[in-house]
Amino acid sequence: MYNRSNLRFCVLVTACICALYGSVPGSESQSRDATQSTEALPPAVAEALRSATTAPAEIVSANNNFGFRLLKQMRTTDAGKNVCISPVSVALCMESLFNGAAGSTQRDMAKTLGLGKISTADLNKDNASLQASLVSPDPAVQLTIANS
Repeated sequence: MYNRSNLRFCVLVTACICALYGSVPGSESQSRDATQSTEALPPAVAEALRSATTAPAEIVSANNNFGFRLLKQMRTTDAGKNVCISPVSVALCMESLFNGAAGSTQRDMAKTLGLGKISTADLNKDNASLQASLVSPDPAVQLTIANS
């Protein structure tokens, strides 16, 4: 279904972009609860956090499915080796690239990521909601996220 060399290329491009920019916005080492300031967050994520917008099930499902397919492919390619990835980080990075893609490239990326026919505006809004839920999932939960 997915060409192994294309998937490897996408993962390599993603890794390079994430390394170039340092990390995916909102994924730096942080510990935050609902009472902390949103000044350090990207504006869309801060707005989603303030409005308590929940991450749509469609984007969560698409990211989960992509993550499992990616892990399965990596386990096949790197059989016998330990594999450790952050599927949501890879998905968010690839979805950032989706914003700049057009035509058949964007359609192929949407297919690979399992996004269906979502618009870039809706994808960005959904990802802001997803990142806000990762920053502060529940007032009773403290979540710490760190890049390695």
